[in-house]
Amino acid sequence: MLHVPRSNGKRFAFVIGWPLNRLGGVSEVVKNLLREFAQAGNPAPLLLEMCQADAAPVSFDESPVLRVDPVSPCNPNRPLRALAVFCSKLPVVLWRWRKLCREIEIDVLNPHFIGPDYLILALLRGLGLFRGTLILSFHGSDVHRLHQTRGLERLLCKILLRQADWLVPCSEVLAEQVRRFAPGCSHRIRTIRNGIDCDRFVRSADPAFELPPRFAERTRIVSIGAFRRLKGHDILLRAFAQVRSANACVCLIIAGGDAAEFHNTEQLVKALGLEDDVLLLRNLPHFRVAALLSAADLFVLPSRRESFGLVLLEAGAFGKPVVACEVGIVSELITEGVNGWRVPVENTELLARAIENALADPAESARRGRNLRMRIQTSFTWRQARQQYLEIAARRAPEPQWVLREDSEQGSDRASV
Repeated sequence: MLHVPRSNGKRFAFVIGWPLNRLGGVSEVVKNLLREFAQAGNPAPLLLEMCQADAAPVSFDESPVLRVDPVSPCNPNRPLRALAVFCSKLPVVLWRWRKLCREIEIDVLNPHFIGPDYLILALLRGLGLFRGTLILSFHGSDVHRLHQTRGLERLLCKILLRQADWLVPCSEVLAEQVRRFAPGCSHRIRTIRNGIDCDRFVRSADPAFELPPRFAERTRIVSIGAFRRLKGHDILLRAFAQVRSANACVCLIIAGGDAAEFHNTEQLVKALGLEDDVLLLRNLPHFRVAALLSAADLFVLPSRRESFGLVLLEAGAFGKPVVACEVGIVSELITEGVNGWRVPVENTELLARAIENALADPAESARRGRNLRMRIQTSFTWRQARQQYLEIAARRAPEPQWVLREDSEQGSDRASV
């Protein structure tokens, strides 16, 4: 068994359902939490990867990483078979988890991006085999999927949430969505915002990163987000076409993870005649994302939906002026006229106008960018997030109950066994 040095304090075990080296916002959140907890001293945090992968897990910034076999109770194609297999494996899997938690002295289990695959942790907690604290951290798409569940899968997700001590969404907007899914758990919801280490992120920028020559000397508008419809790249492209018609010196750079909609974005660029003015970058490593933000003159978030919007903090770390649609943490982070521009969702005309206003007054844009960085440094840091996690881990929420049917509209907790 892995030896992890221990001293006084609570040991956190962060849990994810994929290898940590996979690109994505949630991976970056977990990396930063691991780093922040490790820098704060013993007891050392660790990461548990509930997945199967070809490569062996490796430590992250000296934080141990262990891999455990996943066991899911849900398969939409063969639901009864999946549940039967899950039940047959349950005694052995529970024993292994109990042994792991005891030998490494885990005090807090903190899975991220919540779904039914984490049901084993609810059973571990509910059966008294783990007497520590179970904290579920939500990041957006996971809550959207919870609302889409039906039947047995929905029931199992309800049980998971009821057995947790704390439910931690990363924004107030997301907290309301969690509350709607499980109103009986409202008293155990605590919002903990994601954060950023501004100086570390700025230092991480790749100094060798270069843009193609035709973009190097122009005013650069940057947007970052997966090539999916909800990210609103189509809205941004149409707004940019209006801006470009009056300003030949601007260009647009969109970077994001590969997705099925990339082809649609590429086709829209051609349909709008913007091939010479728009650069699309796929699967950019995070240190090059930082370099791209460093090169931006203006950052735009055109999303139709966001649970948080971590990239806003990353743009703010560089003191960049920001134009953002009112999604995710925008209402909590950006004050119109003070530290950015806010526009309604899916409003191409107002988005174009806000971009034009930001580009027309560089001094005002610079002022708002500086104010955004100051706002982030005072209210959106990983140190604050770590302290808030420690605070809720130090006190036990009201005892959860097993719930076997939907909450009533009033959020009643009466349905239990």
